Amino acid sequence: MSLWSPDTEYDDDNDDDIEEEDDDDDMIWKVKEASLQRNYYLGKYNVWKTKISDQFSTLTDDEVSVLYCFLCSDFGPPDFTDTEWLDLLNVLRQIVYGKENPVTSEEAQQTLDRLKSRDYFWEDQDKITEDTKDETMYRIASINSDIPFLYSSYDTASVYLRSEGYNRKPGEKCVISLVWDNLLIFRLQMNILTHVTMEDTALCDKIYQILTHLYTWV
Repeated sequence: MSLWSPDTEYDDDNDDDIEEEDDDDDMIWKVKEASLQRNYYLGKYNVWKTKISDQFSTLTDDEVSVLYCFLCSDFGPPDFTDTEWLDLLNVLRQIVYGKENPVTSEEAQQTLDRLKSRDYFWEDQDKITEDTKDETMYRIASINSDIPFLYSSYDTASVYLRSEGYNRKPGEKCVISLVWDNLLIFRLQMNILTHVTMEDTALCDKIYQILTHLYTWV
């Protein structure tokens, strides 16, 4: 069976295989449903689109995974000679892209070196641009919306992540939680109280319960 998109055209004269048509209808509905859900938690791509979108679209899965590691670092760039960073990279590759074969630190460094040869992704040799962050976040979250809540630095969480009941403002680049409110609160801790996601007033009870637990000494 061929792949279908929401814009697939039908041949109305071909009704020889009703069961296959039903399967196609089901597939189209699932694609539409997935698109609506993505628009809810991530917004439309034209909001995230940057001046480097064309260049970013040429990146491989491994290159995007390496860039996402920069969004997971609280202190400096990721170091793929460190086992923890290499493990994180391979976890991302597996969860997001289904890659079962882990890369070595040498292979990860080669990927990073290729990325560094493209100046438009970098503010300096160790810091990616804001446009690169936006493109990387959208690419990863559009495939797996759990990843930003499970793996991100404090700064990344603060900039991009929002609670389930948050109402996205026009033009706002953010990822809305589907099930990860508690993890977001735990990640930001007391700083959640001044975070923009506090506009989600339904979050207050969860915040009280989690912060009371975190800051109550037994």
